[in-house]
Amino acid sequence: RQLDELVTSKRELEERLGIPVHTISYPVGRLESFSSVTRAAAVKAGYRVAFSFYGGCNPFGAIDPYDVRRYAPNARAPRFRLQTTLAAVTSKYWL
Repeated sequence: RQLDELVTSKRELEERLGIPVHTISYPVGRLESFSSVTRAAAVKAGYRVAFSFYGGCNPFGAIDPYDVRRYAPNARAPRFRLQTTLAAVTSKYWL
């Protein structure tokens, strides 16, 4: 069923947008929201990257393309906090 949903939604998006779709974001994105079966279905459906949303860092050189973690900045967090977090993760200064 997951494979069918992934294939159908990918095809529909590509038809409506007129461009290839290579990425997906798991609905809800929590660790318990997807499994190895979901990941295998995403591969088989033709996705190249899948995003989760349970937090954490993506270690350079060891990123799992079917579990790319995202960070949601808090809208009320000070800009300095976001800049220092990004600098710590990327080793770059962010303006």
